[in-house]
Amino acid sequence: MLFRPILGSVVAIILAGCAGASGVPSSSPDVSPSGPSASAPASGAPASGAPASGADVLTYRGDAARTGEMPGPGPAAKPQIRWTFQAGAPIGSQVAVVGQTIYLVSTDGQVHALDLATGTSRWSASTGAETHGSPTIADGLLIVGADDAAHAFGLADGRVAWRATQTGTVRGAPATVGHVAVFAGGDGTITALDTRSGTVLWQRSLGAPDNSSVAAADGVAILGLENGIVVALALADGHERWRTDTGDGARIGTPTIAGGRVFVPTLEGGGPGTRHILAMDLATGQLQWRFASPGDKPAYAPAIADGRAIVEGENGTVTALDPTTGKVIWQAAAPGLVEVVAASTGGVVYGASNGGFAFALDASSGLERWRIPIKGVPYGVAVAAGLVLVGTNLGTLDAIGGVAQ
Repeated sequence: MLFRPILGSVVAIILAGCAGASGVPSSSPDVSPSGPSASAPASGAPASGAPASGADVLTYRGDAARTGEMPGPGPAAKPQIRWTFQAGAPIGSQVAVVGQTIYLVSTDGQVHALDLATGTSRWSASTGAETHGSPTIADGLLIVGADDAAHAFGLADGRVAWRATQTGTVRGAPATVGHVAVFAGGDGTITALDTRSGTVLWQRSLGAPDNSSVAAADGVAILGLENGIVVALALADGHERWRTDTGDGARIGTPTIAGGRVFVPTLEGGGPGTRHILAMDLATGQLQWRFASPGDKPAYAPAIADGRAIVEGENGTVTALDPTTGKVIWQAAAPGLVEVVAASTGGVVYGASNGGFAFALDASSGLERWRIPIKGVPYGVAVAAGLVLVGTNLGTLDAIGGVAQ
């Protein structure tokens, strides 16, 4: 096996937490009036308002809590690239999957609907602006944040359903719960929209940019700011529940919520010794433990799998942490530098390395199950219907499936 687990431990428990004041709601919405398509849905795409199946990937990292849990299953036999789709620009996000249709967005703002089995195009549309956030499915619509606004398209044919400009520049995915989508703006403005109409429900200013994805669970939205601060807002009205300074002064990546805790990565901008994975109490924001990223290189938000918080990082390691203590359970060498967050399903963790490999390893032990060469720098991994789906900076989407030997 190419992955060799290494036992280790982490000590350092840091307790801190503070509260902050909420912002002021904004004025009335500015929403485009065009409505969702009433035409029949394409194969595998539900009509507007129809529930998605349990095998769907509806948002970045699989759910609004950003746990990395995917519906699966992954490839059942020897993995091979089944098909490759070529977009006209880098695919800087993770895809969504509903039924037999894949939805993806490239950085030039093109939105594509592809046949899951073959990768052939069903329709394409455009946000009209640079787009980096992963698509999210809610209320029968594909919702995505771009550099100019939040956009919603009909799943059946890509017709514009609504457009809301109040969000400003959005570089991450919104957290959607019920009929509410919470967007983080690059200007520090947090906006909650009604997923059905794009109407603004509430808006707050947090005083610093957030260019990552929002996480949400248990009635709160969690946001990681560019100045090392993590904030919890009530989903109902945007009231600030708590505000915690991590002490690193570094950009906070996408949070993960699981087991009554928030896990956040501190990335670049804080100087040497400030790159960590931190755990804090979901209810209070109190820091519980701090794990120093191996080699002082960025490591990314953990996937929660097999009772472990599994972290992939740029120093070329995959690390499984005890989510309650931060202690290392196992650590393994990845096949190259990894800048994507881990995805998990069925006791298996999936990842992809820069210009190297897509790979799978056992979540309980860290032992490698398989690896397959890929080209380009990957941005996100989704696992559904027997496929691992990886988009890259080359504009390619590789569908990796099992092929019987």
